[in-house]
Amino acid sequence: MTLTLATCLTAAAAVGGASGASAVPVRTEAARADTWSADAGHVGAVAGRADQLATLVRQTVDAGVPGVAVRIDDGHGPAVESAGQAPWTVADHKLAVDDEFRMGSNTKTLVATLTLQLVAEHQVNLTDSVESWLPGLVPGGGAITLRMLLNHTSGLYDYTDDPAGLASVTGQDQRQWTPEELLALATRHQALFTPGKKWSYSNTNYIALGMVLEKATGRSVADLID
Repeated sequence: MTLTLATCLTAAAAVGGASGASAVPVRTEAARADTWSADAGHVGAVAGRADQLATLVRQTVDAGVPGVAVRIDDGHGPAVESAGQAPWTVADHKLAVDDEFRMGSNTKTLVATLTLQLVAEHQVNLTDSVESWLPGLVPGGGAITLRMLLNHTSGLYDYTDDPAGLASVTGQDQRQWTPEELLALATRHQALFTPGKKWSYSNTNYIALGMVLEKATGRSVADLID
């Protein structure tokens, strides 16, 4: 179950504010395995995995996560899934294994993959400057390459560190931002360092990459991912 821990932590979703450090009772939806035709021995193994997953979900919530829903599908048998949450969150929403959540920064993996696919197809190059694709939108963009966006060495300010951006990320503000607006929000701030000289995680990098993908293909990022 080594991969289970990583999956749980990735899939952990807050259904309320942060909980205290002390353990709390947990409401857990029993882990279940999709039904399929198998011999008795394999069914028993699947049941064991489901029990392990339910235990891990409980431990994750006990550690302070308000709620978690996770599904494991390794392609070698039925999927196993489980959900659990702290009781104080139930009034807001009773968590179920088939609930859907925004996947957040997991989309960076998809955007990076799409970028490298376009590189392989000779539609973009990792040494291309941001200025060549998004002229006039990023101050100093001539010195920032697509590779720097990918590996967070561009020096671009993270728009989620701006109070306006943070309010939307945390749900305090329901504003729907366009990529152009988020990029403009970030570039109001000074660059953190000379491009390529340091490393700093910035969501702005992948907003810019998404805009490059759309310009290079004439399609939306959502369409490209789908």
